[in-house]
Amino acid sequence: MYPKSQKAFQSLFLLFSVFNVVLFGIWFSYPKAENTTTQNDPNILNNYQYIIYFLIVLIFGYGFIISTPRLYTLSGVGFTFFLVSFCIPFALIVLTFFTQNFTSGLERSERITYSLIIESLFATGSVLIAIKGVLGKVTPLQIFLIAILQIILYSTNYCLNVVYFGVIDSGRGMLLHLFSAFFGFTLTSTLTSHVKTIKNPNRNSDNFTDVISLLGTCVLWIFLPSINGAISIRGGKYRATINTIFSICSSTVISFAISALRNNGGVAIASAADLYVTPFMAILVGFISGLLTTFCFNDLRSFLNKKLSIQDGEILLSLHAIPGMISGIVNIIAIEYAHSHQGLYNGAYEFIIPEKGDQTNKQIFALIISIIMPSLGGIVTGWIVTLFTENTSDPYVDEFWARHNEQANSFLKNPIFQDNMTLSTLDNSTSSVSSDDY
Repeated sequence: MYPKSQKAFQSLFLLFSVFNVVLFGIWFSYPKAENTTTQNDPNILNNYQYIIYFLIVLIFGYGFIISTPRLYTLSGVGFTFFLVSFCIPFALIVLTFFTQNFTSGLERSERITYSLIIESLFATGSVLIAIKGVLGKVTPLQIFLIAILQIILYSTNYCLNVVYFGVIDSGRGMLLHLFSAFFGFTLTSTLTSHVKTIKNPNRNSDNFTDVISLLGTCVLWIFLPSINGAISIRGGKYRATINTIFSICSSTVISFAISALRNNGGVAIASAADLYVTPFMAILVGFISGLLTTFCFNDLRSFLNKKLSIQDGEILLSLHAIPGMISGIVNIIAIEYAHSHQGLYNGAYEFIIPEKGDQTNKQIFALIISIIMPSLGGIVTGWIVTLFTENTSDPYVDEFWARHNEQANSFLKNPIFQDNMTLSTLDNSTSSVSSDDY
C-alpha cells in the first residue's frame, strides 16, 4: 500500500467511525410512536423503494462507471462501496447540524426522517461525482479527506440555498451535479496536476471494463427518473418521472447519432423535473443536452490536456457541469411559466413554488452560488489534502487491496495454470486498448 499514509488513513477512519457512533447515540432518534405509520402503510413502502433505487445508483451506477481502467476495477467498485457506507451517516450528521443552525438552532434530539435520509444520499452522490477526476491518482487517505471536506461544503451550499432561501431543485441538477462538477474540476486541477497519466498503460480499458462501465450507465439510465422524483410532492413525482424519461431517451438517441460516447441527459431536466414542463420541452432539453455534452467531450479533453495540463476534467464538465447549467436555466424558465399558469398545478402551486415573484431571483442566485462556492472549495480542498498527505507514485493500480493481490499471485503461480495463463496473456496482448482510445 502507501506506507507513510497507511497508519494515518486507518487512524482517521477509526476516529470518524467512532465520531459517527457517538453522535448517533446521543443526538438521533426515531419519530414518536403516534407519528409512525404501520408497516403496511403504502407510504413507507413507497419511500423505501426510492431509497433502494438511490443505493443501486450510487453503488452499481457510479461504482461501475468509474471502474474503466483495467487495473483499477476493484478499487473503483471497492472505494465506491466504502464511500457510500461512510458518507451516508456522516452526511446525515453534517446536514442536521447545518440545518438546525440555519433554522431554530441546535436541539438536543433530532428525529431521522425520510427526507433527511434522501438528502444524505444526495450528499453521498456529490462525493462520487467529484472524485471521478481524481480517482486512481490519489491515495485512500486523500480520498477520505476529500469526502469529509466535500460533504461539509455540500451541506453548507444545500442549507444556504434550500433551507434558508427556499430554492427549488427537485432532482438536484444545480445543487448536486453542477456543484459537484465544479468542485471536482478545480480539485482535479489543484491536486493531480503533477500526475501524468495520459500515456500510462494502467489507464487503459479492456473489453471487460468497457462492459462494466456500460452496465453502470444502464443502471443510471434506468433509475434516474426515480431519483429525480424522490423528494417531489403530490403530482410532482409523476411529472418528474415522465419528464426525465423523455429527456434521457432524447439525449441517448442524439448521443449515439453523433458518436459512441454515452452520457446522462436526464441531468439537464433534473432541477425542473417536477415542474410543469411539457413533453416537448422535456424531450428538447434532452436533445440539447446530449448534443452539447457529446460535442464538448472530445474538444474539452484536447484543450484541457494540452493547454492546461488537466486530465479527466472533461468528464466532469461535459457530463455534469453542462447538463447542470442547462438544468438551472430550464428551472428558471419553468418557474416563470408557472407564475402565469398556476391552474396547471391543480391547487398544489403554493406547495411547490411558495415564494411566487421572488422565486426566480432565488433560483438565479442558487445557480451562481453553485458555481462559485464549489470552485473555490475544490481549490482549497486540493491545497489542504496536498499539504497534509503524500501523493501516489503508481496511478491506477489496485495497490490498496494488497491481500487480494497476494492471493491472486499465489494462485496464478500454481504450475497447473501456467500454460493456460500464457495463452490468456497472448490473447489479451493482441486485443489491448491504446491509451489514446480511452
